[in-house]
Amino acid sequence: MGAFEEMEKVFQIATGRREAREERLKVYRDLVRTRIEDVLSTTFPVFRRFTGDQFEKLVSEFLPMPHRSPLLMDLPGEFLEFFRSKRTSLKDRLPFLEDLMVYEWLESALFNAPEEGTSTFSWEGNYRFSASSRLASFRYPVHRAEEMEAEDLLEREGAYHLLLFRDPEDLIVKQVELTDFVYTFLKGVGGGRKPEEVLRALKPEDLELEDLKPYLERFMGDLCSKGVLVSRSSRHS
Repeated sequence: MGAFEEMEKVFQIATGRREAREERLKVYRDLVRTRIEDVLSTTFPVFRRFTGDQFEKLVSEFLPMPHRSPLLMDLPGEFLEFFRSKRTSLKDRLPFLEDLMVYEWLESALFNAPEEGTSTFSWEGNYRFSASSRLASFRYPVHRAEEMEAEDLLEREGAYHLLLFRDPEDLIVKQVELTDFVYTFLKGVGGGRKPEEVLRALKPEDLELEDLKPYLERFMGDLCSKGVLVSRSSRHS
């Protein structure tokens, strides 16, 4: 039996999907279950605050289900998928919960993403977002949810565009709130179109390219120097 198969066997025992022949494995199962709950709690702390006692119930429903991976680091993503597919009154009462889970999962995923190199910016270049950065849009200001109550979040439903990235200097995942224009511009550039082409297609009628370019060039240069945007010629390992 290979290492992966052995790990899967232990994972099945720990989550109650495989009979343990020895009573002592029950203790081990409880320990692993506690460890899994800790990982999910650490990944989704604000989600847990809003769901209260329902959080442990959700975890209890999630653990016995089939999982694609026995690795702890993969469980938060599967827990997110589980909640997305679940019918629950929580979503009716707190419709921002899915957005919040995605935001908190992205913070964890980007923090653990592999490091990539940096690039220099050119208006004729081709870029993609690095493994440690992501564009995201939300209906609620979940990036501020840690300091807000449910009523505040519900009252501020709208459109929130964010660029999330892991800062290479302090390794903290940070976010920048974007205007509709900058979000659409970055989405086009990150999709492989040349920045010059995207800018000309999006240019507002009341502005000249000469007015937009200096700001965007500084902004894009900063993103490239931080490894948020990388050249498509560089390989993602």
